[in-house]
Amino acid sequence: YNYLQQAGLGDFFGNFKKVGIRFDNISGLSLQDYHRVGITSKQDKKKLFEVIQQIKRNVTPSPTQGT
Repeated sequence: YNYLQQAGLGDFFGNFKKVGIRFDNISGLSLQDYHRVGITSKQDKKKLFEVIQQIKRNVTPSPTQGT
């Protein structure tokens, strides 16, 4: 939620929840999915794209230790 709020997209949080999109699967969202959560303006699509890119950078799987 914080990522969305910081990008000015906090009002869409309920839509994400309603369609079953959680933080742990938001990075798999495609441009076609934006409409499902009510994001239709070019500016908001760009913001969401940037949020997803930020999440992908910050939530990377750590390498397996002990190998």
